[in-house]
Amino acid sequence: MSEKPKLRFVSFLENVAAVEKNLGIIVRDLSRGDILYLETFGPFSYELTVVDPRERRMTLKCTYGNLPQIPVQLTGSLISYGSSIKEAWLAPGFSPVIFIDGMGEARLAPVKVIHVNGFRVLPVVEGRVN
Repeated sequence: MSEKPKLRFVSFLENVAAVEKNLGIIVRDLSRGDILYLETFGPFSYELTVVDPRERRMTLKCTYGNLPQIPVQLTGSLISYGSSIKEAWLAPGFSPVIFIDGMGEARLAPVKVIHVNGFRVLPVVEGRVN
């Protein structure tokens, strides 16, 4: 039986006071094989499977259509309205930035909800369990 992922939640207060209540996931704290499902504010959702958490390597699958999984490296997350980036971090309201070999960096749609291994973890909804 595999261990549950050890998640470390951090405040983004040190970078942007306006989002001090947002929590995030540090990808390096996840385990190989963990699956993140990102619901976005855009038309697509994404499934990221952790391959190497220390190097932030994952496979990305867009839930739209019949697109193949592609290997990516998570650079970090951008504030949707600015250019501040938090390395190896995912959080609701922020746009993940990925690096695709042979193509360069790509910015995904801002994240609305994050699920880890089938459980909704962010944003936290008071009085609700997953």
